[in-house]
Amino acid sequence: MKKITKKIIKNIKAFTILETLITILAISLMIVGPVAFVAKSFHYSDFINHKIIATGLSQEALELATSLRNLDLDEFQKMASKCSKSCLIDWGGNGSTPTYSKCESDSECQLFLLPNSDGSRSYRHIYSSEASDFYRYIEITKNGSQSYTVEANTYSYNNGIKLEVKLKKIIFAIVVK
Repeated sequence: MKKITKKIIKNIKAFTILETLITILAISLMIVGPVAFVAKSFHYSDFINHKIIATGLSQEALELATSLRNLDLDEFQKMASKCSKSCLIDWGGNGSTPTYSKCESDSECQLFLLPNSDGSRSYRHIYSSEASDFYRYIEITKNGSQSYTVEANTYSYNNGIKLEVKLKKIIFAIVVK
């Protein structure tokens, strides 16, 4: 019996410790690569999501400025003289006319999430308990007697990185009758 056992043990080729460690390393590398790719994908998708929201909020600010010009040219020109630096612009909530005010600090330019009647939520300057990560303001520069450049700036911080979107639009102060 001893002879048979010794013969079987001699015929078995065992892995050495070095071969085992190399195999474990190879398997680890095969797992780490895809996991790192998935982690980066989540980071980039979050980054892109913030950029899309910021672009929409900047576009909305430009449309609000255009709407104010269309509704009340005198009020638009008052806003233009007041908002050479940063101003917030938003819907007043009750009326159909956009409202604006001077924005002295970042915290005054912060947007808040407010519930809509359909269950969705929108970003507004109106204070609520649920602050968003987004800040928005506009700057208006008078180009000539009938022309203004409106620049909408929206930004947020994502993992310590400032994501900023700036959109510009030229608005003419022409009354069409």
